[in-house]
Amino acid sequence: MKHISFFLFIIILSAFTLAQNIKVRDTIRVAAFQNIDVPPLVLTNILRIDYNIDLLDANLQKIRDCKNFTQKPKKEEWAKATAGQRGTTFILSIKESIEKTGTFYIRIAIKASGEKGGLNDAFYYAVIVENPTLAAPVTIRSDYFYSEKESFSFATVEFNDITAYSYKIEDSRGGVFLEGKGPIVKLDSVLKTISNVGQEMTVKGFYNGKQFSFIDPVTKAIKNSEWKFSIKEIDVDVFAGVWKKYDPKTTDEEGGDFASMSNNNARTIMFTLLGKKSDGSGYIFAKPEIRGSVQVSSEPAEFLAGTSTISYGTVWLNVKLNVSEDYLKALPPEGEEVKVTISFTTVFGTKVTKEYHATVIL
Repeated sequence: MKHISFFLFIIILSAFTLAQNIKVRDTIRVAAFQNIDVPPLVLTNILRIDYNIDLLDANLQKIRDCKNFTQKPKKEEWAKATAGQRGTTFILSIKESIEKTGTFYIRIAIKASGEKGGLNDAFYYAVIVENPTLAAPVTIRSDYFYSEKESFSFATVEFNDITAYSYKIEDSRGGVFLEGKGPIVKLDSVLKTISNVGQEMTVKGFYNGKQFSFIDPVTKAIKNSEWKFSIKEIDVDVFAGVWKKYDPKTTDEEGGDFASMSNNNARTIMFTLLGKKSDGSGYIFAKPEIRGSVQVSSEPAEFLAGTSTISYGTVWLNVKLNVSEDYLKALPPEGEEVKVTISFTTVFGTKVTKEYHATVIL
């Protein structure tokens, strides 16, 4: 066992020593997935040339060929450029992209002959690949209410080609709800789609078509370009004015507040959707959307003359009670206790029934 450990130590030490002894022409620092422009290699007075370009790991072991490069003169122009045994200037330009972080080397192994002799050598470029840093922290919450509005950017400091960013939003059923270009993600259409309520959504950010890891600018933690959030139903809230919530345990004994029917506001009960943000940053108000119609009844039944009027405000569902004028004419001076029941089904499929009472006076 000791012999094996010693042998591995010798291999690692040899690789380290070799990496230290190579002639590195330049060191390039880039972010993962970022395009690398290797400084051009220029040779003069060249008659014939053959070369290989390899990407190596930190131990100088070959990972793959580098295939994205150009040369001047081009191969098809070489014979003309060296006609009459006249040497030419050779320029090799390499572009690369490395997805993983770490230290790498680009090696150009060249065999050439020229007016001043031959060349058989290898040229190395060190490439240090790091994770990109997000330009601004992504602050989306872990959950949202239906109908909220939200957007965020996952742009990084290093990835400066805006057209190379893209994203897609998937639901927990495995479907792709939305795809888009650029680093700015707008969640409005996701949050206002009723079928997404109850779903966990996943936003995946891409650069050049691939997900990437990044450095959070605040915590400095390394994270993946993926964000999850859920969409939840928002609860119904009521502004009933002088009408009080009906409780059979106490209402019959205490009665309700006075509701004067000469005040038009006393004939209206307003509903809204209200939710408190999970991060404590505020409240969300939204207009209630309903399925079907609103049912309104009263005790005594003579209090209402017919169908109540339904209207919508910015964030309100307004139910205006159609009070019977004949009932009001017969109302005693001290008024009468009235209970009103309003029920409807929300767009989420939730049945809502609210009961209120008041002492009705003229």
